[in-house]
Amino acid sequence: MAPDARLVVTEGNYLLLGTGAWERVGAQLDEVWFCELDEEERLRRLIARHEEFGKSHEEAVAWVERSDQRNAALIAPTRERADLVVPASALPDVSRQSERTGRGTAP
Repeated sequence: MAPDARLVVTEGNYLLLGTGAWERVGAQLDEVWFCELDEEERLRRLIARHEEFGKSHEEAVAWVERSDQRNAALIAPTRERADLVVPASALPDVSRQSERTGRGTAP
């Protein structure tokens, strides 16, 4: 990063965790936003992403239930630590974007 950078944008599920090294990361951030999707849409996007990268539908669903859901349970309580919670209604509808561009969905 250039020393004169005025804005650095990062993303990550664990940025609001208050434990371990994540606590030190949080102290370096001026502002942290939590982007919130409704559960059905979040799951749909995750499954679609895993399918896009080669998993069958059944494999994608199993992965989401086994791994991604654990992460979701871990980070959900960190919402309260966010400087801003961005509601689903303010986020782009990537399912419509993917229809226009032919690209897959984003989580």
